[in-house]
Amino acid sequence: MAIDIILRDCEDGSIINSGATYSGSVLSGGITMLPNITHYNCDGSPVTLPAQTSFSATSSANISVAISLSDDTPDFGGVVTVTATPTSIVPTGYTYFIPQFDGTYVAVTQTGTTYAWTVVATGAVDVAVIASDATDSVGDMTTATVASAFFLDLTSVAPVFALSLNRYLSSTFIGNDVALIRRGSDSALQAFTPEELKGVVLSTWLGASDGYVVTEYDHSGNGNDRTQPNTAYQGKIYISGVLQTDSNGNIVVVMPFNKGFVSANYGLASASGSFYCVTQSFQGEAFGNRTALIRAGNDTNLNNHPFAGVIIDDNPLTHLTSGSSGTPEYVVNGVDFAAAVPSGQFTLQESITFMTKIDFTGHALWNTKFSEYVASDVGTIVSGEEALFDGDISGDVANLTTNSNDYYGYY
Repeated sequence: MAIDIILRDCEDGSIINSGATYSGSVLSGGITMLPNITHYNCDGSPVTLPAQTSFSATSSANISVAISLSDDTPDFGGVVTVTATPTSIVPTGYTYFIPQFDGTYVAVTQTGTTYAWTVVATGAVDVAVIASDATDSVGDMTTATVASAFFLDLTSVAPVFALSLNRYLSSTFIGNDVALIRRGSDSALQAFTPEELKGVVLSTWLGASDGYVVTEYDHSGNGNDRTQPNTAYQGKIYISGVLQTDSNGNIVVVMPFNKGFVSANYGLASASGSFYCVTQSFQGEAFGNRTALIRAGNDTNLNNHPFAGVIIDDNPLTHLTSGSSGTPEYVVNGVDFAAAVPSGQFTLQESITFMTKIDFTGHALWNTKFSEYVASDVGTIVSGEEALFDGDISGDVANLTTNSNDYYGYY
């Protein structure tokens, strides 16, 4: 800040130093004292003004901007309104710094004081704004704590595999491809993310062709991908130009009769495992109206391989019984049935099913390396997502089933 200093002739008062100034910094909104100033009497004797003499200047009020969030503990995937409130500045633009899933930020510049943030980051993340006019810029920052919406993040029990074409089941799997699709017209292969499967990327690539699921990639990080190299056994995701979905628009895979997938070899170390599946429909055409939720091996005779959870088609009501896996407990569409599900309690349509306390010690194939599992895929079955856990997830089922139903909306 510059302050004019005027000197006058001591005889007649005329100005003798036009243009002389004192320059110094003045804090916005504060008062700055001038340094000691010495002037001289007409006889040449000096007179020094005391340091606290009120030679001062006061600037305008502080310029600032404050940032606020409509929700500072949002869910992943939710929409939060970011609001910038300026003080003593009329900004010509605002730049919002929005966190991304990979830890980077996207800068969005606009003239509006609000921005709709679609949350794709997790944990504690910073959101910032800079407001600018022709000469000044001011900024502010706040922190949001994003609640995890990832299925696998809600339990500490180690997964063996986790599969979904609709969403990312782990925060560490964001941005990865979830499926390898084969185009029926020429058998070309291409991998897709959930967003690409649901959008125009897949439909454009397929054209009028059917789309077959060759591989579903494991979200757990264990590499236990689910694959079917035999083209005659592959399930369909697109049929006659139509994406296969449930009643809420979620992707499903329509499996051919009595065909499953082949996985990488893995073993189960736990004596009490758990299985989870989202299925849009069961059609118990295999094994005399029985459909195994999970089994090892691909023999059509259930007695030759261990299995867990047999669905009995009761036209169209169901009954869950245990197989060669001890006495597992069931939670279906949020209802805890413990070790028995009475006939008529739930239908074969659109169910979120958990089996806990599966005994993996009752058959050698559970505990040794086995190469194929069939989960919700015996008979002509429409399947959604699945996960196998090497341990008991009973204590986490309430949160897990809420997480799944929040997404699928089955009950």
